[in-house]
Amino acid sequence: METEVQYSESFYDSERLREWAKQYLDKLPKDAHALVSTGSSGAAIASAMLTLSRRKLTHIYIRKSGEDAHDMRHGGSWVKHIPKFCFVDDFISDGCTIGRVYYKCEELGYPLSYALVGHKDNRPLEVEMPPVEIIYVAPQ
Repeated sequence: METEVQYSESFYDSERLREWAKQYLDKLPKDAHALVSTGSSGAAIASAMLTLSRRKLTHIYIRKSGEDAHDMRHGGSWVKHIPKFCFVDDFISDGCTIGRVYYKCEELGYPLSYALVGHKDNRPLEVEMPPVEIIYVAPQ
């Protein structure tokens, strides 16, 4: 089994994606009932987690700036009743993505409590990390 998520590789092969999704689910806090993602890697792992999960989860996709879509809604009124949300992504690079997602969730009224990521790369953070618990799936 891989010990580090490989960008554009780990989530695009059914066997590797399934194994990573299992590891992400093992680390997902029990009180998180909604997954939040952005971009293709985040959406891939969130979708696999939803498919493999034995508990009820939902998924909110936060579009990147300039990303076109036919529907700009984020969830529905039922989402407001979920107490804790968890951002999922392949890795943290400079911190900008998690910061953007955190503030968008805050704007929408979704309490982002956790960030579940494969690993943190070696780049220095360019922004202050938002007040969420960072959970790494791969050993650091």
